[in-house]
Parts: sequence; C-alpha cells; structure tokens
Amino acid sequence: MVFRGCAMKPEAERSYYTVAEAANQLDVSPATVWRWIEAQILPAYRIGPRRIRIRKEDLAQVIQRRQKSEPSMDQASRQHHIFANYDPERARRALAQSAGALAHVNWRELVSDLEAQREQDSTGRPS
Repeated sequence: MVFRGCAMKPEAERSYYTVAEAANQLDVSPATVWRWIEAQILPAYRIGPRRIRIRKEDLAQVIQRRQKSEPSMDQASRQHHIFANYDPERARRALAQSAGALAHVNWRELVSDLEAQREQDSTGRPS
C-alpha cells in the first residue's frame, strides 16, 4: 500500500476521521453516519468532491451524547423482557375467551386459502 510520501498517524493522534472510521468508533454502520451527517446530528466537512471528514471533537461529543442517552444493559433487559408485565390471571382469561374461536373453521379450506395467498405474486414476501 502506497501512502504518497506521508506517514499515517495513529488514530489517537488524528484530528479528523473518515466516515468509515467514525462508524467504527461509534459502533454503527457507515450508512448511519451518513444519515446523522444529513440530519446535522454529526457535523462533517467536505475536503474534496468525494471526501468527507469528521472532526475528532465532534465525534467525541456524539459518543458522549450516546453514552448518556443509552440505558444500561440491566435497564434495557428489564424494559424489553417478554414477561416483564406478565399477569398469569389475565392470560388465563384471554385464553378462556379465545377458546373455540376456530372451532367452526374448516381447516382444509383455511390451509388452501393460505397456500393460494402464498402463490400470488407479491414483492418483498418469501414464496
């Protein structure tokens, strides 16, 4: 790899980052960095027709904001746990109310309808 006569500085000493390097630092995809640049969440500077750079200070501010806004893993796991607000009695009542809901459905007709639906041409859905 040729660097055109200049030695690359280690990341710790650099004052500007590429989109890919910023994405790596933020632990997001480069597409997310581009969206943040377009939304003016992350300031960026054009240094050529196809070159964008992000200042180290601006990147540090975004990292700091993300760390403040993200809940800890314990909080996140409690908030999104599937049984977080589970009420067994409420679940029993719901099951009792729905029992027999499909009792009068012809299952062969139902399966046939589902298969016919799958055969229809629709984009974005597996066949």
